[in-house]
Amino acid sequence: MSRNRRILVVDDEANARTALAELLRDEGFEVETGAHGFDALTKVATFHPHVAIADLQMPGMDGVDLVSRLLQIPDAPSVIVMTAFGETGPAVAALRAGASDYLTKPINVDELLVVLGKVIRQHELEHELERLRQEQRTNGEQTAIR
Repeated sequence: MSRNRRILVVDDEANARTALAELLRDEGFEVETGAHGFDALTKVATFHPHVAIADLQMPGMDGVDLVSRLLQIPDAPSVIVMTAFGETGPAVAALRAGASDYLTKPINVDELLVVLGKVIRQHELEHELERLRQEQRTNGEQTAIR
């Protein structure tokens, strides 16, 4: 897996946000952070992350709303949500809204890296499929013109 991927970490708890960002930087990822959902939407527009990792419980806009809003953006990042241990209901709601996966807090580093690798590979495959579809449409139009 290519480690030069951009990750956006969104968590209203500053210590958790900073610790996760540093851990991901140590693994070779390019990382930006946001303190809440509205901050995340702004960062996505300028940073263009491949994956957003967002806490489900945040003031103003919860993680489920954030997932829904992020997935409306063209070339949307994949989203992994974080939830408190044992609170699977909100995580299931986020998955139904389009999140790629979820992690429970406290975050297990090995689990994070496995999930992140899986989500990045899925993101890359989806983008490659879209590129091939676009190429096929373009080639089909050229063939129809001849």
